[in-house]
Amino acid sequence: METLQDILVLIGFAIVGFLGWYFSRQTCPSCKNTNFTELDRQHLKTYQKKGVGDSYNQYDEYKVNFKCDDCNHTWTDRVKEEVRLN
Repeated sequence: METLQDILVLIGFAIVGFLGWYFSRQTCPSCKNTNFTELDRQHLKTYQKKGVGDSYNQYDEYKVNFKCDDCNHTWTDRVKEEVRLN
């Protein structure tokens, strides 16, 4: 019975992981396609937050212009990128 519970827990984790990936991916707001091109990016700000122990995490925030490869729709989005500092 324990092995059945372990298998069900693993399946549950796999489903939750897939749903998190599926709903967090970036898509074209017009046609919901995932094929798009980054046209340009503008750096907005950089900030740091204390991480685990003595480390700090640096975040860079950008304003990015995208263009859909299928419907040629263009849109702007804010993107954060994390860089771990020691």
